[in-house]
Amino acid sequence: MQWYLGAYWGPSQEPVPMEVSAQQIWDSLTVLHETLGYGPRWEHAGNTLTNPDAITQALATGMNRKDTTGEVIPTLGQRIGIGSLDQDNLGLSISVGGTAPTWSGVFLLTPTDRRPPDLDTAKDLMSQLVQTWRPQDMTWSTDKLREAGWDAGLPMKKGVPFAGWLTWVSPNLHDPLPGPVEELAGGACTCSPPPLMRPP
Repeated sequence: MQWYLGAYWGPSQEPVPMEVSAQQIWDSLTVLHETLGYGPRWEHAGNTLTNPDAITQALATGMNRKDTTGEVIPTLGQRIGIGSLDQDNLGLSISVGGTAPTWSGVFLLTPTDRRPPDLDTAKDLMSQLVQTWRPQDMTWSTDKLREAGWDAGLPMKKGVPFAGWLTWVSPNLHDPLPGPVEELAGGACTCSPPPLMRPP
């Protein structure tokens, strides 16, 4: 089963220092290892990420630039990919630090051919990552679920959470979630009904 875990948020009012984003990424890698056993060794562009300083250096290479002049576009932040050195086909796509009105922050975990964890473990991981990133919404999903959308009619548009096995939204997101919800990490969480929520 191909699944992914994604956290999403909007632009910051002020630029976020790369050191702050690097620490958030480092903390997230630690959580992934402690909760799912992923890692603990990770790399970017062939360089092993051994501490937050190494991640700061990686972010510095991920600055968005103009195609014509190569000039840095500060309002678009940084975007990098991180791969596991311990598990095959396990990666992260991360976009941080943007302030442009149309910019979106992303922390996206994309394992290949790995079973999703049980529901309690999934909620625990989601809660810890929510506390690290403070996103607008977070989804544990599959491409099939995302494309299908919620049967209840949750619109698939920017600023609305994607359909998922688990979906979390912050208190600031006014669009209601379909089905029963529970409190999780200061926001609301819903679990899709059987059979979609059952791992293969």
